[in-house]
Amino acid sequence: MLDTRFPRPCGDIGNADSFSVPVLYRRVSGASATQAVHGDVDALLEPFIAAGKALVADGASIIGTSCGFLSLFQDELEKALDVPVVASSLTLASKLNVPVGILTIDAEALSERHLRAAGIAGRIPIVGLPQDGVLAKAIFGDALEFDITLASEEVVLASKELIAVNPHVQAIVFECTNLGPYSQAVTDAVGLPAYSIVDALEQEISR
Repeated sequence: MLDTRFPRPCGDIGNADSFSVPVLYRRVSGASATQAVHGDVDALLEPFIAAGKALVADGASIIGTSCGFLSLFQDELEKALDVPVVASSLTLASKLNVPVGILTIDAEALSERHLRAAGIAGRIPIVGLPQDGVLAKAIFGDALEFDITLASEEVVLASKELIAVNPHVQAIVFECTNLGPYSQAVTDAVGLPAYSIVDALEQEISR
């Protein structure tokens, strides 16, 4: 996990109640959301490998990360660890057999490199959350609290925008691991399934 303190409602990867099985956590000291999305993310690779190895030594049988932008580490983590790895929910986008759209914390920062690392080839619709919005400010500012109701409305609005511009989309994948708590609200609003990192990990668990 990134080294953060913002709230983790159920559905967020950082809330153990989001999962059907026991969860082990290990923070990578000093690793911020800002660094993972906007900074020198490659400097986090070795610390994340070390954290993964420590989790495996503690008994973890599947490894995930708490930031979708760490799709960049998928191959390296798989090579370094002896267990299945889901570095990002973006890996789901290439596995779903329907047209997919991506909702991300920052559309400008989500690059072709991130998509390729997650196995996504070709064009795919992407919509980002407003950078002056509730969630972006809370995540990048590492706020101690934020208005969950307003955050839900923000995610729903972005999802509606995604579907309005791309009506062929039949499923939404949340890049950001902090959007899972709003999956049901999005499904209720747009009538489509919305998948998070928790879903990606649960699929691996069920194999």
